[in-house]
Amino acid sequence: MAFNFTPLIDVFMLLTIFFMLVARFTSAEQLAMLLPDPPDSLARVSRMPERVVINCRVNESQGGPDAVVYSLGPNPPETLGGISDHLAALQQQSPHIKVVIRADRRLRFEHVRAAMHAVARNNIEVLHVAAIAEERG
Repeated sequence: MAFNFTPLIDVFMLLTIFFMLVARFTSAEQLAMLLPDPPDSLARVSRMPERVVINCRVNESQGGPDAVVYSLGPNPPETLGGISDHLAALQQQSPHIKVVIRADRRLRFEHVRAAMHAVARNNIEVLHVAAIAEERG
């Protein structure tokens, strides 16, 4: 009795098409554009995000583990002071905000700790640190 691979291939193809479409939609959401800002608008203010991601990366142009670049999500790099100001504004608008710190493994922990201190200074109570667990062979 042979195993029928046809349903398995169908499901695989549908999932592949689905993830290809989703990837295109998420990249389209990150386009930079100038939105209108009417002075007397009656529109409701959109909800603030429930989660903010702080990226800590190695600055490839300077190289080395001491050349660090911080950014909020996909935004351009900025100083930790600027990120702290953004976090303070987000904390005012959404008191239950969560922060995720993603750090390049080549960075020294002192740079990640500096980002953690920026979160703590703004009294944000929920902090997650993203890490990849290495597989042991």
